[in-house]
This record gives sequence, C-alpha cells and structure tokens, in this order.
Amino acid sequence: MQVKEARQFGKRYLDEHSPTPALDADVLLMHITKLNRTQLLAHYDHILSENEEARYRDVLARRKEREPVAYIVQEKEFWGLRFIVDERVLVPRPETELLVELCLKELAHHVGVLRILELGVGSGCISTALAVELEKQQRKFSILAIDVSESALELAAENLAAHSVDKLVQLQKSNWFSELSPERFNLIVSNPPYVADGDSYTSPELQYEPSRALYAGPLGMSAIKIILRKAPDFLYPQGVLAFEHGSGQREYLYTQCKEELEAYSAVRTEPDLEGRDRVTIAIK
Repeated sequence: MQVKEARQFGKRYLDEHSPTPALDADVLLMHITKLNRTQLLAHYDHILSENEEARYRDVLARRKEREPVAYIVQEKEFWGLRFIVDERVLVPRPETELLVELCLKELAHHVGVLRILELGVGSGCISTALAVELEKQQRKFSILAIDVSESALELAAENLAAHSVDKLVQLQKSNWFSELSPERFNLIVSNPPYVADGDSYTSPELQYEPSRALYAGPLGMSAIKIILRKAPDFLYPQGVLAFEHGSGQREYLYTQCKEELEAYSAVRTEPDLEGRDRVTIAIK
C-alpha cells in the first residue's frame, strides 16, 4: 500500500466514525511511518512495509471505536508545545489555550515575584505553558501544581521535565485545597471537571478519559463551587482566580454561586473563539 492509497483508505475507513476523518488518518499514518506532514505529502509513492500497514490498520480500528487520537499516538500539541498524554489524564483541548492567554494578561498587571497555584494539573499543559511564557518574559515566579491523582502527577512530571521547567513547578498531591499549607498566590488557575453526571450530549471519546477529570455532579458545578468558596483564603488582595467551565454554565454560575462570588471584587466571563462562554476571571 502506497502512502497515497493509505491516506485515502484511512479517510474512507473513518468517514462515519470521526468528525475529522482525513486529519485523523493523516495523524495516525504519520505516527506509524514516522514521516512529518511535509514528508507525507512529498512521498506519495512511498510503499508501507507489511508491518507498517498492519499497524496502520490496527490504529485505524482503534480510532473507529472513538478512542482519542491523542491516546493512540500518545501525544498532543497545546500552546505550540508537544505533551505526552495517555489514559491517566484528560486530553488537552484547544479551548483551554484561552485560559492560559487570559492568565498571562492578568499576570502582566502584577509586579514582583509571582506565586501561581494550579488546581488539577493533569498532563501539566497549563503550568508548563505558563512557565515557558513567563520565562520568556524573564519574570520571577514559582508555580505549585496539585492533583489528587498520583498517576497524573507522574505524567505531569514527565512533561515538565521534557520542556525544562520542572525546577520552576512544584507538584503536590492534594484534593483541591485540602492538603495545602496556608499561603497566598497572585493567581489560582484551574480547568476543573465540569461535565454534568450522565450528560448525554458528550462525545463518545469521553468514555476513554478519566471520569474524575470530567464529571462534577448533577449540574457539573460541584468542583467549581468548592474552588470559588476556598480560593479567596489563598489569594493575595487583588489576586486572580481563573477557571474554565462549560459554555452553558454561565447563568448557573452567576445565579446559583452568587454567595461564593460575593467574596470577589470583580467577576467577568470571557468567550472562546466560537463565541461560547468559556473562562471566568474572579478578582479578590
């Protein structure tokens, strides 16, 4: 099977089983052949070995069952950086880059040494991206990143080391704030679980991802309420809490979390590139 034939075959195979069949087929083919996109397009006549063809058919079958491509190839790009990902952690989403962008804008208003806390580090993509950018800006900072999952912390450590920021980010096991010593931060950032239990509108890929990183009670807000309630105790005056949430949760956030929001001097919600409410910024 030539590369050209493999691309066509992969797209047809995934046509009814993926929203992006051509892209998925190409990513999987690049993973198997170790060719980058430019090489893939330039070597249309390259013939796959029997082993490569067998492995390609195998990964296509996995994708047909809606296993996330990131888990199959065990990597995902986020903020222009490559991250190791597997079933221990949530697959980084493009929309979460907005959270990083807004955090950097907020931190630009703070002087001196920055203290940052990430709640639910997962793959480490948020803390890594922040550390990489703050280093470029020659800012002095430290990041504490927590997670309740030992396996997630292990993977985050790998990703931090891969991007040479492991000395700038301290990892700690904690269930939200429960194991933290009393200290203050300029920024608390989180992409917490926010999918409602039993939500029937979620994609089939979610069945492969860790449920603890996705689901948060009947309305998907239990983790966010904990964070909103506890964060002021860990923020400096004018400190910032920034967190991601579902596009349909803004109304609930501003009505049902009204008591928790009273602890903040200013609250605003920012839309993602598709115009959906995605990130809320709360200033103490």
